Amino acid sequence: MDNYYAVKERVYYAHARTEVLDLLPPQTRSLLDVGCGEGATAAVARARGVRRTVGIELFEEAAAQARPHFDVLLVGDVETLVSELPDEQFDAILCADVLEHLVDPWAVLTALRPHLAPEGHLVASLPNLQYYRILFKIMRDRFEYESS
Repeated sequence: MDNYYAVKERVYYAHARTEVLDLLPPQTRSLLDVGCGEGATAAVARARGVRRTVGIELFEEAAAQARPHFDVLLVGDVETLVSELPDEQFDAILCADVLEHLVDPWAVLTALRPHLAPEGHLVASLPNLQYYRILFKIMRDRFEYESS
């Protein structure tokens, strides 16, 4: 796991998830980005009017790139760091392609809930192995892992 960041294509961590941000209401002013990578999504969020950003990133190398885009950045496993989050509520929490990597994603979501404002939004994205193009590859024994 230590070399995962080094092996994975860097573009994966540097990619802004604008399609995920597009799901948030325009009045979003505070954001928690779980699995924030190098902070590109937070940079776009700030350009769109988000005033406060907090991130959690597993890999120190990615976090080093992300730091300028966050007011608070926690480095390590979200399953242990969720208890160290600032005592505040966010307008939005992003979990973009991170839940499927966790031992107990339901426990993390439960622990994140108090950090979501009453009218806040949690947006999660997960890979879909039931997508027909992926299923055709699997059926023809041609499925290969892709970086994104």
